[in-house]
Amino acid sequence: MRKGGDNLPFRKEIRAIKKEDALQHLYSDMGSRHKARKFEITIKQIEELPEPEAA
Repeated sequence: MRKGGDNLPFRKEIRAIKKEDALQHLYSDMGSRHKARKFEITIKQIEELPEPEAA
């Protein structure tokens, strides 16, 4: 995310069925919390995390 001329790296885990749903949730969350617009957010990597096994 870029704010005030500086890049602010961050990492966020989001649970979603599809990758598109996770992206929409991320843009919505960053916009509401930090007033970041979609073009200010650069996504470098998306990866699927394995589900933890129930004990």
